[in-house]
Parts: sequence; structure tokens; C-alpha cells
Amino acid sequence: LRSRRRTRTVALLNIATFVVTLLITIRLVVFDEIGVAGVVWGGAGGALFGMFAGFAATRGRFPLRFNGVELRRMLQYGLPIVPHRLVAVGLMTYSQYYVREMLGLDEAGLFDMAARFAMPLGLVINAVQEAWVPYKFHVHANDDRPQEFFRESFTYYLALVLYLWVGAAAWGPEVLRLMTDARFHAAASLVALTGL
Repeated sequence: LRSRRRTRTVALLNIATFVVTLLITIRLVVFDEIGVAGVVWGGAGGALFGMFAGFAATRGRFPLRFNGVELRRMLQYGLPIVPHRLVAVGLMTYSQYYVREMLGLDEAGLFDMAARFAMPLGLVINAVQEAWVPYKFHVHANDDRPQEFFRESFTYYLALVLYLWVGAAAWGPEVLRLMTDARFHAAASLVALTGL
């Protein structure tokens, strides 16, 4: 969908998956009172919904026969993204585990709290990356001098990300102290680092 510039469909799928995840999680945690397991099951239910909704949105695009040309086109589009995504998933999945195992449960709680207050920066970066990949291929295919566009885009993007990071580093600790219990105030010193 992204490679074919169907950005509205991608955005609707992402929003619908988020809403379904949120509704399932609220139902399980608030009404059924099953605690942390409700968050896990809510995430799993949302991911399952997203998978089936994605299949529904792309039905007819993937016939049940091997197509080497289509496979090569998809690999050229998606394969360069795989290392980046693996690193991102690894960092998110294992960083808290390593902190907990090497430093202890209290430090893991502080790390998680700091990461949550640095999350708005990640939301902006993820939104830009979702839109950037298909646009990048569009520029490569249609622009006579793509290097100029990429040079300027990178400069502005870096300026925006650094501006947002400075904002998160400056205001995140204050917001964290305002919105959390005193036990988590030590996480304020980690907001800048987790945002980076």
C-alpha cells in the first residue's frame, strides 16, 4: 500500500488498529480487571485486527501463484528497511529487559517511565518515516536531481528532530515530575537520554 502511494488507506489502517487495540485494552484492564495481561492481550488483538484488515485492503494484489517480477519489486522496496526495523524492534524489546536484569527492577521502572515521556518524539519520527519511504522512491523515480532534494530534506528533518529532542529534554523532566509519584522523579534525568 505504501509503495503504491495509498497513504489514506495506510493511515486509516493504522488508526483503526490503534483504536481497536485501545478498546480491547480498556475493556480487559478496566472492566474485566485482569491487569497487565489485559495490555498484552489488547496488543495481540489489535495486531490480529491490523493483519486481517491489511489482508482485506490488499486482496486481489497477491494472487496465489509465484510472480518473480513482483517479488523482486517488493524486495527492492522493502529489503533495505529490514535492518533498520530489526534494530528498532531489538532496542524497544530488549532494552528494558537488559536494564531490569543488569540493574534491577526499580531501574527498569525508571527507564520505562523516562521512555514514555520521550515517546512524543518517537511518534513524530515514526510518522515521518511511514510517509518518507514511499515518497523517497517516488523522488528517485521522477526527479532529475534527487540528491538536492535529499540534501535539503535531511537538513530540515535533522533540524526538526533536534528541536523536538531539545523540547523533550527540557520539558519532559518537568512534566514527568508533575504527573508522576515521587518514586519516579529520578527518571527525569533519563528523559533526554532515552529521547536521544
